[in-house]
This record gives sequence, structure tokens and C-alpha cells, in this order.
Amino acid sequence: MSKGKVVVLGSNATRIETKGGYWGVTGQYLNETVVPAMALIEAGYEVVLATPDGTPPTIDRASDAAAHFGGDEAAYARAKDYYANDPSMKARTLRSVLDEGLDSYVGLHIPGGQAPIVDLMQDQEIGEILRHFHEHSKPTAMLCHGPISAVAAMPYAREFRAALIAGDPEKAKEWARAGNMRATR
Repeated sequence: MSKGKVVVLGSNATRIETKGGYWGVTGQYLNETVVPAMALIEAGYEVVLATPDGTPPTIDRASDAAAHFGGDEAAYARAKDYYANDPSMKARTLRSVLDEGLDSYVGLHIPGGQAPIVDLMQDQEIGEILRHFHEHSKPTAMLCHGPISAVAAMPYAREFRAALIAGDPEKAKEWARAGNMRATR
């Protein structure tokens, strides 16, 4: 019998803009995705992976190495096999999780890698999920770059991110304040 469902929010981003306009390859970190998911399953929870478009996250090449598993080749091989073959790693859309209802979920995990900077931090459905978990005091775990996803809970997350990309911190502050004003009404 399951102790409950935990949703793992994954990114679909595969590239990221860096200073100077270069679009670098990115993704989600393998170890930050599978190690917590495997631990949750071992502890008796059901894991549901959800992404904006319903396809599994691209694993960042930098994380696709035994070095991220303490140099343990066997642990790395288990992680790769788990990600490729475990039913819990067959992604669903964020919308399908929302339509199912968040009351059936007992926890939330957002792995890192740089990918969440691209899509998760401005995704309105991520914001809806985060607000639900906050309002209902449900456990939320975020690793590495995963916490940037919290920006999605702001009413003007897209505008805030656009101002940051444009190099306009004052405009970003305005959008953040506008979101706070809207949230307190």
C-alpha cells in the first residue's frame, strides 16, 4: 500500500542562453532526479514525473557520469536504468496532474540542473502547483537550481524573467512588487 503520491516536476528545456547570446546545451541533472525518486519509492511512496509538455526531461550531459554518484559505477548504472525504464519516469503533463487534482499528492520535488531557469521559473502551471502545496502546508523539496521554480508562483513570472534577461533589474523589481500587490488584494 502506497503512503501517497509525490509529484516530481521536471523541465523540458534543452538549451540555455548565456552571457553574450550563446545558447548552451542544458537539461536536468540525473542524480538530482533519480536518487530522490528511488528513495521515495523505497520509502513506500508513488512517484509521478510531470513536465510542461509531458515528455521526459533531457538529462544534462554534465550529470551523466559516475562522478555524480560518488564515483560508484554500479550506482550510476542503476540510476541510468531507473531513468530509462522505471514506469515512474514516464512523464505526464503538468496539466494532467492539475486536472487530476493536487489533493491526492502528499509531496513535491523539483530537481535541478540549469534547465528550470529556462522553463519552470515562468510556467503558470508550476506556479499553480507551488501555490497549492504552500497553501496546504505540504512538503516541497527543491535541489540545486530547482528553487528558481518558486518564481513561477509570482503573478508576473514571465515578465519578471524577461526583465532579468533584458538586464533591467529595476523593471524586474517593479514586476516583483506588482505581483506582491496583486497577491495581497
